[in-house]
Amino acid sequence: MNPIDPKKDASNEDYGHVFHNEEEVLANAKQTIATNDMPVADLRAAYTDLTENYEKLLYDIKLLTRLSDKQQNKIQQQNEELRHSKHNLEDIVVARTKDLNKAYSDVLNINKELDSFVYRASHDIRGPLATFLGLCNLAKMEVGEAKALEYLEMLHSTAKRMDDILNRLLAINKMKNVAVQFEKIEIKQIISKIVQEAQQKESFRSVKISVNAFDVLDVVSDLNTMEIMLMQMLENAVDSLSSTPQDRTQTEFIHLYLIRQEQYVCLFVKYTGIVIPPEHWEKVFEIFHRTHQRSDMTGLRLYTAKLAADKINSKIRIVESNPVQTIFEVLIPLIQEVVL
Repeated sequence: MNPIDPKKDASNEDYGHVFHNEEEVLANAKQTIATNDMPVADLRAAYTDLTENYEKLLYDIKLLTRLSDKQQNKIQQQNEELRHSKHNLEDIVVARTKDLNKAYSDVLNINKELDSFVYRASHDIRGPLATFLGLCNLAKMEVGEAKALEYLEMLHSTAKRMDDILNRLLAINKMKNVAVQFEKIEIKQIISKIVQEAQQKESFRSVKISVNAFDVLDVVSDLNTMEIMLMQMLENAVDSLSSTPQDRTQTEFIHLYLIRQEQYVCLFVKYTGIVIPPEHWEKVFEIFHRTHQRSDMTGLRLYTAKLAADKINSKIRIVESNPVQTIFEVLIPLIQEVVL
């Protein structure tokens, strides 16, 4: 499967069908699944093919999302120019309207491709992927050769990571298309619930989440979207700790501090772990952006958290990152400008 040419002009109307070879990827996966007693060399080749195809699929999704974001930014910029135009207003409106219509059409085309991929991913890819994971588990119980077991474990790990990313992409796509419903929420209860859920996850093994004592605070927000935002912030923190769950030998800590700040509730998420250089403080919220090459970091946590925050008019930013501590700030408005 050939990825999109990154040099292709994003303003071109004919983007093509960027996923036209996913049937070939699916056919190869099914052929691998159907093969019994596969030699070690074939297992190595299957692992290489799976990894390459996985990287190409992620590359296509990343580029499509960036193209969509770029076109949406273009719309916002052009709207801003229209509001501040003072001279030749009629001519400017005609020209900008034409540009807006084209940009809007481009966004629809890109989103159509993205939605089409997500649909196929949920049906055509995740089904064989689940079967592949099951066969890997079965093979590990029957195969005795150490080298074969090693490659089976690598295949299983890669397939599991792919399945996790597909699940997250499906959740992102669903969140983009769901309307928010603002209501009064007691934020202390929500934070306590999210912390309890997080502590039950395997990735939070030997990790303690502390929350400062604070008074009861009500905010107006969408409950489900806020829960997604808070959970993604915690999962990003645990992903960024100095050690992974597999090699963690001592308890690590994530600290949450909540204070009222004018018209906002301010939540600070603090941990000690991977340092984010200042030049990446804004880029970390882009889809698939990674500041560290550790394999368990997908670059989706902060993108999802930022997407959720935008939907409920909240703000997320990094205020500090060094070897001692990294601190994220989340500003949640106390009042929304909506009719409840």
